[in-house]
Amino acid sequence: MHPRPAEASGLVLALRDAGWGVFLAADHLQCLQAVRSGDVDLVLLCLPVADTADMDLPDVLRRVASCAYLPVVIVAERLAESFCCRFLDSGADEIVTGLAPRGPGRPAPASLAQTVSRIRALLRVKDLFDRLEGAGRHLRQALCQERRAARRLRRDNASLLDLASTDGLTGLSNLRCFRGALDHEFKIARRYGQTLSLLMIDVDRFKRINDECGHPAGDRALRGLARVLRRCVRESDLVARVGGDELAVLLPKAGRDEAIALAQRIRSQARRLLLRAAEHQRPLHDRPAAPGDPIRLTVSIGLATWPADARITSPAELLQAADHALLRAKASRDCVETASLVLTA
Repeated sequence: MHPRPAEASGLVLALRDAGWGVFLAADHLQCLQAVRSGDVDLVLLCLPVADTADMDLPDVLRRVASCAYLPVVIVAERLAESFCCRFLDSGADEIVTGLAPRGPGRPAPASLAQTVSRIRALLRVKDLFDRLEGAGRHLRQALCQERRAARRLRRDNASLLDLASTDGLTGLSNLRCFRGALDHEFKIARRYGQTLSLLMIDVDRFKRINDECGHPAGDRALRGLARVLRRCVRESDLVARVGGDELAVLLPKAGRDEAIALAQRIRSQARRLLLRAAEHQRPLHDRPAAPGDPIRLTVSIGLATWPADARITSPAELLQAADHALLRAKASRDCVETASLVLTA
């Protein structure tokens, strides 16, 4: 601030002699602007005491400062105890008095030297605050980077898990996921005495579809069948692609009658899927589909249920029983077969 010569002129010279740059602000507004700019390390307030107290300048300066800690020193010739307490409570770090010359040309060197040392101590404290603030800033940046990296890692792990458990063509669960679910659900069913059914589904004449309609049409057939299965099953059921054209549906808590009803619904809705022969494909069968003629998709389904089939005692045997039922169904095509019953219409 604009110095009162009696108190501050000698101090300004002492500070410059100590190697510090001193900026003399004309008024409190210029002081606030200088502090807000961030170029000020310490403030010496040499305004009249009443003005400084009324404006509550120490607290205001701390609020506008861009640094973590800004030392504020009050410089006055004399200061009543009430004002000292008021300034200290409002944020002042030091109160310096007794700097006025003792006579013409006779400054108070001892007081000046002590004040310079106090200011040097305050600047050391400020340096510690600045270092702490810098360390905290770096730590926050590091934590933000760690959080971003953790989020990326979670996304990557989720993607890897999805890739590891999902069939890329149909979006259904893959064989690895199916085997794990089959083991898990069989253990639960056996422990709590619940039923568990398994459907094995195979596309009829899938080779013909690939030969006469092209492999892209075969892919479309599998994706279409996958959509049919998703529409038909319950939320608790698992649908998986376990082979080239072979799909499986795991039905927890579903008995044989429920499994048969679902299988018939799947077979019926699969028949609504039509494929057209590609014009560039040459017919390979004795009754080929002409280019542009539709080929109706049909499926064969085999199912097994635990504990309805008494011979089943393990997940592998449940899968084997459903596979054997599927082989019998494929002999007739477009039908559903259980361990003891063949259903066609």
